[in-house]
Amino acid sequence: MLLLARNRALTEIMAGPRKVHEISDSDDSDVEIVSNVPKKSRQAESPDKNSTKDSTKNDSAPVSKISPVKLKPDTFASPRKKPQIERIPHQKPLSTAPSSSKLNTSFVSSNKTAEVVCCSYRPVSVNGPALGSSHCFVFTKSSRKDQGLTKTSVEENDLEKNEEKCRKIQRRLQEFPPEYSVNHLNCPSKGEPASHSAVGSDHNFESSGTKPCPYGFMCYRTSSEHLLENSHDSRLRGFYLTKCEGLQSKFNSDTFTRSLKQILHEDVSDQLESAVHFSYVYDMEWLLEQYPPEYRQIPMLLVVQQSDDLLKLLIAQRQVFRNVALLPIELSRFGTHHSKMISLKYKGHLRLIVTTANLYGPDWGKKSQMLWVSPLLKKSSQPKKGQDSDTGFRSALCTYLRSYQKKKLLELAESYADYDFSLIDNCYFIGSTPNSIKSGLVTVDSILTKNVPPLSKENPVTFCFSSIGTLGQDDTAWLRPTFGRALLANNRTTQKGTNITDVTVNNIQALYPTIEEVRKSFEGYEAGRSLPYSGKVHMKQRWLSKWLHRWKADQVGRSRAAPHVKFYIRTSPDYQRTFWFLMSSANLSKAAWGNLQTKAPLSYECGILYVPNRPISTDQVVVPFDLPPQEYSSSDRLWIQDNIYNEPDDFGHSWDPRQGGVVPTI
Repeated sequence: MLLLARNRALTEIMAGPRKVHEISDSDDSDVEIVSNVPKKSRQAESPDKNSTKDSTKNDSAPVSKISPVKLKPDTFASPRKKPQIERIPHQKPLSTAPSSSKLNTSFVSSNKTAEVVCCSYRPVSVNGPALGSSHCFVFTKSSRKDQGLTKTSVEENDLEKNEEKCRKIQRRLQEFPPEYSVNHLNCPSKGEPASHSAVGSDHNFESSGTKPCPYGFMCYRTSSEHLLENSHDSRLRGFYLTKCEGLQSKFNSDTFTRSLKQILHEDVSDQLESAVHFSYVYDMEWLLEQYPPEYRQIPMLLVVQQSDDLLKLLIAQRQVFRNVALLPIELSRFGTHHSKMISLKYKGHLRLIVTTANLYGPDWGKKSQMLWVSPLLKKSSQPKKGQDSDTGFRSALCTYLRSYQKKKLLELAESYADYDFSLIDNCYFIGSTPNSIKSGLVTVDSILTKNVPPLSKENPVTFCFSSIGTLGQDDTAWLRPTFGRALLANNRTTQKGTNITDVTVNNIQALYPTIEEVRKSFEGYEAGRSLPYSGKVHMKQRWLSKWLHRWKADQVGRSRAAPHVKFYIRTSPDYQRTFWFLMSSANLSKAAWGNLQTKAPLSYECGILYVPNRPISTDQVVVPFDLPPQEYSSSDRLWIQDNIYNEPDDFGHSWDPRQGGVVPTI
């Protein structure tokens, strides 16, 4: 649903101490501000109703601070006494950009009577709340001869236990993601602090020797005992659900949810200088309201589809927001600019956000959505010397940006060489572009084949989406031989790879809401605008119904939040272990994914594929729906946008596409 242009003076939004960076049309030689938009209009998130061709016009449009601990000097008088602790006010970490070397714990000399090993971690507010309170672990060894002890004969058994405990702490500290700086707290020794770094490069929850947390990704516990005894694969903490209105507070916990405003208002101790946005639907006024007032006047670029009434709206809004430039993207009739991404450049860092939500209010407040937030990527001291991740994340992202063949985006891709992407672990950037056959499904197939061990066909792929394209006269046209085989690409038991007979309704499990689930959603029938499956298309592929499952998300409290999220996950048959998962803007369509080696996608899409080093507990993954999925019953009917539904929703509305959709019941 497109919002009306508001051209009134918005002084409260544009207010800020910084100078306005006005961008005139004459300055945008490569940013074509198009005014001759085609007369034919289409409603946002709706497919071309005059065609049965494939389409992806399918969208709808304060972290608490934790005090570290300080050890009193007199606690080191005897190695047998339990250290006393006192709380001191929160202090900023010494470094927000720790080195990538592994944790190194060393002994420091004491001016008292003991030698001390001191390990600590302290949260840095750059990518979400701390996983627990700051801790200081201290092990002492007496060297006083008047106690009958010497350095060489000090209670060796106890020392060995302490060293083993310290190694355990090292393993636990290595779980914390790069955005958590590991620092040395001031010890009474007055000695030089031990050398600490943030994380190891090859962590898996099974390697720590501790059991996975029984509370999964929703765990909010912060005690040191819980953190040492239970494993939390916190590199997954970059993945979040969006906050949703009308839920219990536990389902909007900062542990696993974020709002866009929350991310943009986060204190990263650096100055935001510019932003680039990618989306299908925009509300410029809403978008700028998400930024802190002091950053609402920075240079911004909005990448937007050209053949859309939305462009007219944005051109009108730009008369007020002069710091915002528009970059229209030309596409074929059945393609869409469907990617949803934000690039934030700070003075010394870069942050990326990839999401399933469009950049307008309803997508961020009333639907089931997800996002991925990168750690702060530090700018290199020397130009073009930034390191890529082990997964080639920067390379893939830059390839995607270059495919637009637009000067502004070519420059953006070039600038990424200045930043260190090595902190991005196990994440692959997945882009679809009309300008490359080697994108979309081809990329997913290649990565899974190279990085996931052979799995049996009993390991299912479960996924949800919000739109369905034209898939063919039966499931052998595209769903099984192309889409299914790519998602099962790691099933390489023979050189021939996955056979089409291996792809079945048992291992390709698709979730799509029923009529009742839309009617009873938080938005009622209004949610159906973001679910544009055409009855004309469905008449040609009724076979699809047997592959579908109901939308249910009780575990995360979002069963009534209509899905706009696109999420794909491969698990063990009992759903307890996860081999990989993908969060993307790409729906179930050939336009979004393309064909293997034969046809490029028609649309621009982007997502993040996470492939762990070893299988991880599914409880640690932010899955937006319940597992196992529930099949449609004999009475269930999938939502079709251009059908008429007379039974009122909770708002007393019926649905009639001939009258624009939602209709008040008389």
